Amino acid sequence: MFYLMSAPDSPVPEALRRRPFCTIASWVAPALGALISYMIYQNAVAHRSGGDWLPGIGALIIGSMVTACITIGVGIAAFLRRERNAWLALLPVLAGLYLVLSFGWNYVRHTM
Repeated sequence: MFYLMSAPDSPVPEALRRRPFCTIASWVAPALGALISYMIYQNAVAHRSGGDWLPGIGALIIGSMVTACITIGVGIAAFLRRERNAWLALLPVLAGLYLVLSFGWNYVRHTM
């Protein structure tokens, strides 16, 4: 088994670094969330009534918002736990944060 050596000026000793469970989960959560949202959307499309233009779009938006919130939570947990290679959770966290902020901004802007 190979062990990664931390930098000599690392503020956290290697013994205190944890296994990257939340870092891995920050990549798995969007994949599973997208798969589940897509299946729900396809079910709505298959059972649409005549005249519906965008069936299941509400479920798709809600599924993406829930997925983004879960991804943000798991990614922040990876940073707070100071896991090894926690920087890998940065991209999913930023993508989820962008999605939540952009949907939130559009909602606030168009409801007032």
